[in-house]
Amino acid sequence: MKTKFKGPEIIIIRENLVSIQVCTSIPPSKMDTIPEKLITCHGETGTICGKWVLDPKQPPIKCDKYFKRWHYVLYC
Repeated sequence: MKTKFKGPEIIIIRENLVSIQVCTSIPPSKMDTIPEKLITCHGETGTICGKWVLDPKQPPIKCDKYFKRWHYVLYC
């Protein structure tokens, strides 16, 4: 059963050396704003690039736990 989420706009749900999966209230129509907001909230990647990029092979997925939230995969 889905519930309403009360918390940050972006939360990290999985992280490894070069990629990250986030759960966010940012809809797919505004997903191009996610990398910059992620840097603002959580800092740069720690790699030479320093920036997160949405993975074009991984489409947004509706969160199965919370209403009006999506999961995205980003890499650096």
